[in-house]
Amino acid sequence: MDITISVLETEAWFLKEVTHFEKIDSKLTVQFIHNKTGIKLDSINAEDIEHPSKLLNKIYKLVGHEYKKKDWHVQITVNCLDYEEIYTNLREQINALGRYIKAIDDFIEIEPV
Repeated sequence: MDITISVLETEAWFLKEVTHFEKIDSKLTVQFIHNKTGIKLDSINAEDIEHPSKLLNKIYKLVGHEYKKKDWHVQITVNCLDYEEIYTNLREQINALGRYIKAIDDFIEIEPV
């Protein structure tokens, strides 16, 4: 049995699941975010983001929303995430996420897709 500990903030994973931004607000396209912040979310390495929750908040604030580590803020974001995208694609892009998902799959004995 393995023990898995998240060393970095899981918000880094949220930042890479770029489809959720337009569910928060339709203006939050990848291009809009890039134009306003200079950050290319589709090509940034999630494991290199120093303060993911602060960046998430900065992005949400572009359209008058906020992200704080409060239950209801987190729940709004979590409800907008595309879990199929996370499971099938992001796990290949983010090493720590891939290991985490593999540990869960192994524990419940699911064959990877």
